[in-house]
Amino acid sequence: MAMFWPRMLIALWILSPALGWCAETDVQKVQTLIQKLKDPDPTVRGLSVRELAKIGPEARAAIPALIEALVDDEQFDERYERICAEASQALFEVGLEAIPALTAAVAADEFAGRQHALDCLAKFGPRARTSLDAIAKVLSGPVLMDYDNAQEALCQIDAHGSIAVPILERFLKSKRNTTEGDIDGGEVLRKLWRYPDHPRTLPLLLAAVKNPDPEVRGGAVLALTRTPGHSDQIVAALLPLLHDRKMKTILETSICIVNKQRIMDYVLTALAAHGAPGEKVVPELIKELEVPVAGPFDEPRIKVVLWSISEFSPTPPGTAGRVLKSYEQAVERRRAAVKFQKVPEDFIDTELIAISCLARMPQQAAEFTPKWKAWLKSPDEHQRFEAAIVLASIDPDHHPDAVDQVLKVIDEQSGQFTEQDAYVLHLDRAHRFSTSTADCIPEIAVRSLLANPRLLERILPKIAEWTVKGIVPWDDAALRRNMKRLQPKAAVFAQALLDKSYSEDCQAAVRALGPDIVPILIANARQRLAAYQADPKADHWTTAPVLELLPNWSTPAVTAWKVLLDYSNSTNPHYRAVAYEVLGKIRVLHGKALPELLKGLGDSRCIVRVAAANGLGLISDRNRVVCPALIGMLADDFADVRVAALESLVKLGVDEPGVRDAIQKVSQDPHPYVRLLASEALGPNKP
Repeated sequence: MAMFWPRMLIALWILSPALGWCAETDVQKVQTLIQKLKDPDPTVRGLSVRELAKIGPEARAAIPALIEALVDDEQFDERYERICAEASQALFEVGLEAIPALTAAVAADEFAGRQHALDCLAKFGPRARTSLDAIAKVLSGPVLMDYDNAQEALCQIDAHGSIAVPILERFLKSKRNTTEGDIDGGEVLRKLWRYPDHPRTLPLLLAAVKNPDPEVRGGAVLALTRTPGHSDQIVAALLPLLHDRKMKTILETSICIVNKQRIMDYVLTALAAHGAPGEKVVPELIKELEVPVAGPFDEPRIKVVLWSISEFSPTPPGTAGRVLKSYEQAVERRRAAVKFQKVPEDFIDTELIAISCLARMPQQAAEFTPKWKAWLKSPDEHQRFEAAIVLASIDPDHHPDAVDQVLKVIDEQSGQFTEQDAYVLHLDRAHRFSTSTADCIPEIAVRSLLANPRLLERILPKIAEWTVKGIVPWDDAALRRNMKRLQPKAAVFAQALLDKSYSEDCQAAVRALGPDIVPILIANARQRLAAYQADPKADHWTTAPVLELLPNWSTPAVTAWKVLLDYSNSTNPHYRAVAYEVLGKIRVLHGKALPELLKGLGDSRCIVRVAAANGLGLISDRNRVVCPALIGMLADDFADVRVAALESLVKLGVDEPGVRDAIQKVSQDPHPYVRLLASEALGPNKP
């Protein structure tokens, strides 16, 4: 105890800026932007909203003006962005201070921006729990157009479903009409996948697959697709729906009918997700292939069936033969369409999907090697390319010419060429295809090549190149599986992924590459920091996802210490924040990170103090230093910081010296979520 109080005094000295003793905020800039939100020019208003989002919590004075902007439906840039959607994002960036105002807007009897307010609350997730009563009120009202947004917000916020599931169940049983029509039971059911552990979820979904309404059946199937566990029960319930040809949705627009899919199509996806055995599913799909194609509008049915066959394994003997027959029939339909001067792209799609299916069963497809070799010399350019795909997939070592041909066509079809380039390629007898099919050919062809590890190893540089072009399916299971097998060679793939946008599929693919990519992540982080230092005025307000990936590999991430330190000392507050979040997540760096995180608690920017408080909550063996520092943050002027400190204290243990008393004091906090969190922390079941 001799060193306890000296350390606490040092911590309080470090925290003095966060406690308001020397905090700096650009109040004038916020006020100027608030005034610009009244400008008659939508571009000025829209860009002002974006600027407020960059400022973040320090822009809380703009909350009332941003709430008003939720009803501003005008577009303001060439990307057709709407001011109301940007205002919703800006309110989220402002943080927890915006939740009370958003809740009031949602609860108002008439508010034109309610859907955007609901979307914003949904982004806060469980931290918006104090808004649940207002959201429930929307769901009991007569306005149908608000229901879907309210249900989504309800499910994002209610993590355990104790409130959401009973409300959704009442919706399913409700027969009342709204001012705009009946309630869509299928959309209601789709929300239930978020609660796989709730005792009512599985019974509701399994009962709904027998509902006479195809909307309800389809919604239940979609929910079951994403419901983990219980695969035996789910597969048994879905198998009888393999012949369900009723449409789930029929959406009529002024020019066409879209999303006209059968229940069977959704069932196939669900069965594949739950690992249904190919011996049970594929024979039923083969029967579906025997149904004659009635016309062009029946083509999508064949494509779905062929695509689905490749999702199941093992495939029964004879499957490749039947798929080959479908391929040949598609070729005949395409040639007939060309003969009658009709657009053949639907049939080309079918050919390619059939080829992709055959490429994923190389042993069976190899039985027809003489045909593939003969078609490799066909006068039909499509058939030459398609035969090359199968031969490359069956045995790339013995068919190098086929591999080269496939790579050449994919490169050409996915490239941008001038008229002169196209003429030269034509003279070179290159395999060029019609513009109408240029989009589908590379994607389906690339997908066909992913199942063979030997082929994949040979074309890794090409995979990286195609990734930059956006034609590699990052969510493909075979691709991820083979990338793991090919470590460390597959690390070359990482840079291409890092150059793309950070979608969930992209991040999952990066993680699949393993610890060998840590040096690449560090190099990318250095490049981003250097770019910011070279041009601080550029738009660098987002965080660095390359750093956020590092905690996936804690041991090699030790080598990231220097770059994380550089980020934590950057003049960019968003970079400082991401550095502190990551330092807390890499356990082996905790000894070095502690002084840095304590320093972060004194940062002038709210988002940085939040990140430092979150990081300290993960350091569980320095409580005598960490807890007093976090207790000091419970007096911060911003609710986001107080919440981060409170959550971290709960992780470290409410019975640590002084913690329980400090939490008791904030149980009277002006922000409703802080009060709720404090009340839960002091509950009887808390450590």
